Amino acid sequence: ATNYSTFNNSSKTFKNQITRPVQVLNTNNNQTRTFNTFTDNFQESNEQTELAIRYILGDRVEKNAKEGIRLLNLAVGNNYPLAQYTLGHCYATGTGVEKNVNECIRLFTLASEGGHSKAQFALGQCYLRGDNVQRNSNEAIRLLKLAAKQGHDKAQVLLGMIYYEGDIVEQNIEESVNYHRLGAENGDMFSQYFLGDFYFKGIGTEKNIDEAIKFFTLSANQGYVLSQLRTEKNIDEAIKFFTLSANQGYVLSQLMLATIYFQGMNCEKNVNEAIKYYQIAASKGNISALTCLGEIYTQGIEVQKNMEKGINYYVRAVEQGSVIAQLNLALIYLHGDEGVERNNSEAMRLFKLAAEPREGNNSDQKHVSNAQFQLGFCYENGNGTEKNIEEAVR
Repeated sequence: ATNYSTFNNSSKTFKNQITRPVQVLNTNNNQTRTFNTFTDNFQESNEQTELAIRYILGDRVEKNAKEGIRLLNLAVGNNYPLAQYTLGHCYATGTGVEKNVNECIRLFTLASEGGHSKAQFALGQCYLRGDNVQRNSNEAIRLLKLAAKQGHDKAQVLLGMIYYEGDIVEQNIEESVNYHRLGAENGDMFSQYFLGDFYFKGIGTEKNIDEAIKFFTLSANQGYVLSQLRTEKNIDEAIKFFTLSANQGYVLSQLMLATIYFQGMNCEKNVNEAIKYYQIAASKGNISALTCLGEIYTQGIEVQKNMEKGINYYVRAVEQGSVIAQLNLALIYLHGDEGVERNNSEAMRLFKLAAEPREGNNSDQKHVSNAQFQLGFCYENGNGTEKNIEEAVR
């Protein structure tokens, strides 16, 4: 669901969202009168909206959502963006009115056109995911850029991720770095982490370990666990948090713990604990855990090689569409391995599955390309199929 911002306890937070009216110089009497009318309406709408928020929140007045909605409608009548956004939020959450997503979208659109950054961000997410509007990536990016330009940190983070992943728009690492830098400067812990990672790996910028540590530390100080792992800051607390969450059934924490223990990320390596958490996640059908276990056992990584066990994990991952599992299992059948006979027809079937174009991250696309190459090789040499040079070239 769209992450509509919740009401803040301070009405001043809403007040500061709107761009202040500009000064008008060298005006004649008619222009001055028009400007005064505008500022009078602005001031009235501003006061109505502040009072409306107080009634809705029960902030220093008796709580009265109905009166709050009435005042918001008056301010909306004067095209006041903050009121439009706030009333749209009420329709999104059913606060003081019956939920109405269409009215919410209409009001967010008006507020966006009036320059309200939170409305631009919320509406941008709607267009990005097709929530109650027709999905429109171009419109989503346009709105997110408008919000980001006004310093909306979450819009900056989201754009940084979008340009890095390259699924919605053409991948642009430079743009990704730029937006994450803006987010980091605004104090966003996620952008600080990503920017630290860029410096650490030399992605989109020169490798600079000192800068990487600086941004990891800024993020870690705000409590972001991944940054804490990278800086050895409160590593015991991070593992404690993941363990509590993992034991409550949270799969992402189970995967994180498995990775931490398997790689010995700023802690003592513990393969048994890693396998335990991978298996817990795999028992729930998690595709990443199944694929990792398949790789660990078929290649004998830190454990005794067990092709039967590894293939079983791969087969379950294949059934869920893991392109990595499809490709790796196909290669096993193509070349054969300990206790596994070559099976060209099965390898061919799996290569075809892995080679199908799909939406996904850059890592998936690389594996798809590899599968397409392997499939071409099979057609060229007649492995598991009749030779077909034309198909191989394609």
